Amino acid sequence: MRPERRSGLSPGHRGNPLRRSTPFDPSSLAHQRRGKLYLPEPPHRRPDGQEAFDDMHQTMSYGVFVIVASMAMRTLAAAPALLAQGGALPKVVIVTTGGTIAGGPAGARYTGEDFLRAVPQIGKIAQVSVEEFTRVGSSKITPTHWLGLAKRINQIFRERPDVTGVLVTHGTDSLEETAYFLNLTVRDRRPVVVVGAMRDWSKIAPDGPVNLYNGVRVAISPDAVGKGALVVLNDEINSARDVRKTDALRLHTFRALNQGMLGVADEDRVIFYRQSLNRHTADSEFDVSRIDSLPHVPMVADYTGSDGQVLLNEAARGAQGIVVMGFPSGLLSDGSSGTAVELASRGVPVVITSRAPLGRVSDSYRVGQPGAPRPIAGRDLSLQKARILLMLALTRTRDFQEIQRIFDTY
Repeated sequence: MRPERRSGLSPGHRGNPLRRSTPFDPSSLAHQRRGKLYLPEPPHRRPDGQEAFDDMHQTMSYGVFVIVASMAMRTLAAAPALLAQGGALPKVVIVTTGGTIAGGPAGARYTGEDFLRAVPQIGKIAQVSVEEFTRVGSSKITPTHWLGLAKRINQIFRERPDVTGVLVTHGTDSLEETAYFLNLTVRDRRPVVVVGAMRDWSKIAPDGPVNLYNGVRVAISPDAVGKGALVVLNDEINSARDVRKTDALRLHTFRALNQGMLGVADEDRVIFYRQSLNRHTADSEFDVSRIDSLPHVPMVADYTGSDGQVLLNEAARGAQGIVVMGFPSGLLSDGSSGTAVELASRGVPVVITSRAPLGRVSDSYRVGQPGAPRPIAGRDLSLQKARILLMLALTRTRDFQEIQRIFDTY
């Protein structure tokens, strides 16, 4: 039996062309051409003519070819059925934002058009148009980017009823945050898929091409409709709400530790096993169409012996709400606990999350008196995602019970 190939396989595993461990050998091209397979045409030459771009094309062409070739042979078999059903391939809009998936050697950057030239198999399964929203590393993404991206995707869906889904390319450092924001603010049931890469195009086995290809496959899957924003990397489909980056280097970094993945993008088909029951997208109450900025909500980590002064400092700086990463189960140090209750009495919402990656903050460990304003339980959301939800909640209400309802619902 052939081992599972989605993660944990050695680079040289013979049954998996995605995990090639040997460098590019130009002599192999003749063999591939005799077999009537082909390599994509090189992307346009940069005006400055830097040699790094030529080197990147050589490495990238081979890497992309071996990554998508075996998958494409199976997936393309579905293309005639798609054509027979609707007379044309489904339409997908790719919105690019930068990140490792757009990166190469010596600082070279790929555009969305370069993606399509490099992975021509995408054109066999979908009609794709590309637009660049921004081009930054994801550590430089801001809430202003979130708002603009959500508004643009909503505009695409509003003006393009012919579009089947939208795919966003993004750096992985803050991918889960952007995806969750879109999960809460895109008001449409059609798929929004977010993809990234852990290895840029100059590496021996870049993961960007297959993630991009699989992302398009998921975006055109009828089973993806109504599932909310989805994150697709390493052949796995995860809910934007549940997923988090768990490893700084490994390909299998995006995992939903509490709930598990939604499905897989296998070579022969896209399969969903479950769906999130939390409210999202078309069922969300958050409308950002008339919002130009989000409330200022800082994040604070509690620690043993804290006197809570950092919370007071953030409130003095104008924080409209604060998210605290407490101890597992949501307990706080004595200093932070007392300060959080004090701030709640002054009308400043404080949301408590857990430093443990598994489990949730339950009512049993909430500080303060029931019936009075008190810190809000962030449930199983990570510190970063609790911040996003509180920012959006504050655009609608400052009532503590209503904010807790929002955290219980989303």
